[in-house]
Amino acid sequence: MPSTPSSMTLRSLPPHANATWTCGPFSPPPPRLDAVVLEPGDTAPFALRARALDETVLVKRFLDLETGRAFCAAVTHLYYHPRHPDLKVLQAHAACAAVRAFASAQGGPQPLLLAGDFNSLAEKRVSDEFDEVPEGCIKVSGVYELLSQGRVAHSNSDHPASRNSPAELGRLRDVEWTSTGLSLESAAVRAWGREPSFTNHTPSFTGCLDYVWLSRGDWQVVGAMAMPGGSEGGEPNQATPGYGPLPSATEPSDHVALGFCLRLVRAGGANPEGQRKQVCMTTSTADSLKCMAGLSI
Repeated sequence: MPSTPSSMTLRSLPPHANATWTCGPFSPPPPRLDAVVLEPGDTAPFALRARALDETVLVKRFLDLETGRAFCAAVTHLYYHPRHPDLKVLQAHAACAAVRAFASAQGGPQPLLLAGDFNSLAEKRVSDEFDEVPEGCIKVSGVYELLSQGRVAHSNSDHPASRNSPAELGRLRDVEWTSTGLSLESAAVRAWGREPSFTNHTPSFTGCLDYVWLSRGDWQVVGAMAMPGGSEGGEPNQATPGYGPLPSATEPSDHVALGFCLRLVRAGGANPEGQRKQVCMTTSTADSLKCMAGLSI
């Protein structure tokens, strides 16, 4: 487990009243995830199932007014149903492709942040009605493997080819389901050495579904918001005894917020004292994005 900075004891995000940030309207409208991957002639059953969904990805470019360095921040929400992880793999691939295309249109590779409710577990250790997990084994979801490793192995049972015949996939049988070249790492893993035990806790389900992904090598994690119920240190997919379920009187959503204080590494890797920039990145209880760029404190 990586060493933990002293600032990791933060229980709330720093104030941003004096932050220098700006955000205009999304124009054109954010792309639907299916439209990023599918072509008009895609009529195979898998493509039709994907086209019936309406999830999108929001991407915005932020400019550090003091240093002139830009970065892109994005938020998405993947399909919820646990019976269709293959569709979620398509959507995760599409989200990465959309973010990469947006960054390229803004002048080339830039530091990236991708946050959201990915409706996919980092790991599963016990069989359920959706997956068989051999005793002593760990199943990694296709979405988490794609985002953390850059691609989904054909051996992963969530891979579209594992759940659909070539005829059902049509043209998509030849697609490599990858992060489209984005090299991402989890802010939670950087902060705590692991994902929290849960971000979603209902009477029928407990697990980690929400993540903040960072472009590798561009960010330092200098603080993390304490998780309700101490879930940053609990057993995977288990709630703290006596905590929840959600929503509750103290948590207005069935998802809890992830919050990280990030430092944008300057080009060349230098961060002179007094000239550092800090970004606060959260997945909120409303499944939306908050991204503020301001002076370090």
